Amino acid sequence: MLRLLYIVFIIIVLSWLYFSYFKNRGGLEGFSVTTSAGGIAGGAEQFSTTLKEKTTKLMDTLLIPKYRTDYEHCVVNLDDYVNALMLQASLQINIATDLPLDEKNLKIMDSINTLNATKQSLNSIIKFIDSV
Repeated sequence: MLRLLYIVFIIIVLSWLYFSYFKNRGGLEGFSVTTSAGGIAGGAEQFSTTLKEKTTKLMDTLLIPKYRTDYEHCVVNLDDYVNALMLQASLQINIATDLPLDEKNLKIMDSINTLNATKQSLNSIIKFIDSV
């Protein structure tokens, strides 16, 4: 019985130390504790305002209307580079193996899928540049 009480006491002390550590650091990384009366929803308006200010500052820094053509050329060149990387990766697939889905081939296919997702992201960037 004494051993059980000792274990419970240790767990309580360790829990207290753990939570007090994160409380002093401002919470877990990526999370913040909102202490306003409205909880998380009560801070949404301030969050939105701060986000809008940061977005405006970033847009002012990028000067998209002035450098639109340069940005478009960068994205197009990056798209060509990604296409070349996809081709290079596809030519490295080992078709001589009896196991077409061996570990090396799967890694190559994963990298091709990642590069394809990059191409989709580049298309989103072009659409964003065109919308500004």
